[in-house]
Amino acid sequence: MILTANARHCFALWERPTARLPDDLKNLFLGACGYGNDETSFSIEYSSARFDEAKEELRDMLSDLL
Repeated sequence: MILTANARHCFALWERPTARLPDDLKNLFLGACGYGNDETSFSIEYSSARFDEAKEELRDMLSDLL
């Protein structure tokens, strides 16, 4: 498959609990997009299994600042 200028966007998404991921990952995204004959962009995104816990911890820390 060829990724040509904005003609194709390919991606895959793996999420818990249906995907077998390392214990510390909640989900994983892999994407590719073609911008021209010699330009392609790849992206990898992930979130930690502890993301919600870390977000709550950050909220508590920031509330102490005010």
